[in-house]
Amino acid sequence: MEIVFSAINSTTSAGSSKTPWNRAAQASEQDIVSERAVSNERRQATDATTSEPASAEPSKDGPAILCALGPSSKWRCLEDEGLSEFLAALQVPEGPKKEAIMAVLAKPSYGFEVKDDTLTMMIIGQEDKSTQHFTIGKTAQLHDPQGNAQDVTLYVEGHDTIRDVKYRPRDLVVETAIRRLRPDGKLESILTSNQHKKSRRMVHQKYE
Repeated sequence: MEIVFSAINSTTSAGSSKTPWNRAAQASEQDIVSERAVSNERRQATDATTSEPASAEPSKDGPAILCALGPSSKWRCLEDEGLSEFLAALQVPEGPKKEAIMAVLAKPSYGFEVKDDTLTMMIIGQEDKSTQHFTIGKTAQLHDPQGNAQDVTLYVEGHDTIRDVKYRPRDLVVETAIRRLRPDGKLESILTSNQHKKSRRMVHQKYE
């Protein structure tokens, strides 16, 4: 199942104020409006929590979402909606689809690490097959669970949102994940694809 992962190094070259998280995303405005609409419709559904929430306020150390994810953090799954429909719309084979759904039913925790301009994401307990490394603002070549090559680019948008865009050249599939640090400290993720109108929504709570 793909998941779509130290202190933040904000040092730049002399005379330059550019940092990886200031680079604009290349996704279309229509995609942004559509995905934000899905998120807004469900934003009221929150869970009571006894752990201290992550802060969604801007920080002098960098974007709030990177400060919350790094240098190392663990997030417990509270909600996961739409996975079965999302995978079916992508025509994922029955075997891998069933495996992914069973994994979600176990409510896995996700781990994140931030070091310099690298963001690492993983499913706790499945690090060997789920760990992915992203260079903020740059494109990396990774493989999906079926072994298909894909180009993955991750951007930071504002202070509370990261977007990773996965492009699979073999069949021109584009999958987008928008992860937003909400004011209540929870991490909300919306996954979409250019192949259909289905979406998957996840909510995580930081516990370590």
